[in-house]
Amino acid sequence: MKNFMRNTGLALLSAMMLSSCFDLKEEVYSEIPMDNFGKTEQELIATAGRAYTQLQNYCTEQSLWTLSLQVSDECAVPINSNGSWAEERYGELQRQQYTPSNTLVLKGWNFCFDGIASCNEILYELGLSTAEFEAKEKITAEVEVLRAFFYFMAIDGWGNVPYSIDYTDTSYPEQKDRKFLFSFIEKSIKDNLPLLDAEPSTSTYGRVTQDVAYTLLAKLYLNADVGRGRGGMLQRDFEGSLLDCRRLCVELLGQQRGFGREYLRHPLQHDLHRVGPQLLHYLHHGARQLGHREVQHS
Repeated sequence: MKNFMRNTGLALLSAMMLSSCFDLKEEVYSEIPMDNFGKTEQELIATAGRAYTQLQNYCTEQSLWTLSLQVSDECAVPINSNGSWAEERYGELQRQQYTPSNTLVLKGWNFCFDGIASCNEILYELGLSTAEFEAKEKITAEVEVLRAFFYFMAIDGWGNVPYSIDYTDTSYPEQKDRKFLFSFIEKSIKDNLPLLDAEPSTSTYGRVTQDVAYTLLAKLYLNADVGRGRGGMLQRDFEGSLLDCRRLCVELLGQQRGFGREYLRHPLQHDLHRVGPQLLHYLHHGARQLGHREVQHS
């Protein structure tokens, strides 16, 4: 009798285990299928927030910011008393002997292209969305200008870089030079400028506005001699780019918003919260403002 009950129990247990092995369905709470997402304005804003999230890594330790500071001699990492660096990666940068395995070089590169890849994915998702509302074009314009920013940082640091703006293209990206990408960045900014908000507001705090686009465009023109090809520009074209840069900066300084004229003259006499959103404040806080969602493509 005992053996019968034991054998019966084992059989029932085995049957339960076998039946459970065939039912592999689960409730996933960390991902949202793309066909069920992006149907409202707030969902699309949350989608765009993933591009802003990439900016949080800009000012971290061993980042693109640290790399740019050190290789441009804006800062220096002191050596130990024995004449060596605690971490040789800093010595390589100080001697300008860069290697692909250097952590700062690698993280700087990843910052640019993780950002570009994120923008490409989000623009693809925005294109799939059937939602129609007034601000949809503005959200798309924000992400395209943000992608232009990542490409600007890439050509500023590396010159010729891989170029890919199609999320569905899985082939190896073609390398483009600074001259090509200079024109791409310029066009991306100019085409999207009219769609961006001219006046910052609480709803766009930390996001790309016209002031951000103008600032990026001014910086692009400031580096036109390198961006369009050193020695490949006529003198009048180079001077024209500098004049464009100056015009944009004067216009920005004349605005009473963001980095306004009075704030620049007397920065310590102003309450930052009353001044309004700063031009590149999104580097630190934009993603937190917009939120973050993981989207699964079906």
